[in-house]
Amino acid sequence: MNQSLSFDPASCPLCGGPNNCRLCTTDAYKGPCWCMQVEIPGELLARLPEALRNRACLCRSCVEKFHRETAAN
Repeated sequence: MNQSLSFDPASCPLCGGPNNCRLCTTDAYKGPCWCMQVEIPGELLARLPEALRNRACLCRSCVEKFHRETAAN
């Protein structure tokens, strides 16, 4: 059976917490988002289910956690 993944655009697909992405809000003025100022590695994006890649926004905590984990190795 081919199932499409549903997701909440305001939630991080990795941890389920709020992603605080300005681009995902319904606000008229989007403005710059925190995610435009950090590097989000391809290795981290690869952890997302393929159906959510380029559709779901990660949260800052998951991005920072990934950077800490990779820096420690």
